[in-house]
Amino acid sequence: NLIFLMVDGLCNGTLGLGHHWKLRNENTLLNWIKLFEHEGMRRALQDTASANSPVTDSAAAASAWGCGERVNNGCINTDSSGLNLRPLFSYAKEAGKATGLVTTCRITHATPAGFSANVPHRDMEDSIARQYLEREIDVLLGGGARHFKQAQKDGSVVDYVPLFKAKGYEVA
Repeated sequence: NLIFLMVDGLCNGTLGLGHHWKLRNENTLLNWIKLFEHEGMRRALQDTASANSPVTDSAAAASAWGCGERVNNGCINTDSSGLNLRPLFSYAKEAGKATGLVTTCRITHATPAGFSANVPHRDMEDSIARQYLEREIDVLLGGGARHFKQAQKDGSVVDYVPLFKAKGYEVA
């Protein structure tokens, strides 16, 4: 099993600076450093640079983690030719594992979506919400309720909440 903890925008420099500040000013280890000291804990570094810019956005960074390939800024697990790349959670589901996304932002935001969705542009949050239902992500905790009740071009509204409930999800 795997629990993947990620802080959007956290780099080694930020971690190092935070740790040194905590040691100097409070004479204690930073909580991240304490976490790293747990038996069985593993950590790794990964290059999350985007395919088209020296400055990487969260969609490209999450996709680098989520599918293992560089994509252009703004894309989620979709390469420059429009090909959908297989996200990490699809492998977990195939192996019979439970999957879950927990975030302090919208659950349909680029960072959590990078592990389970495929869209050519990060702003396609309605499509990301629909893919969560289709791909049966087991746990979704975060904001963004508006993307689960979507207005259609014909003026009708598709409410995904009852569809999630019909599949056995509990909604809080």
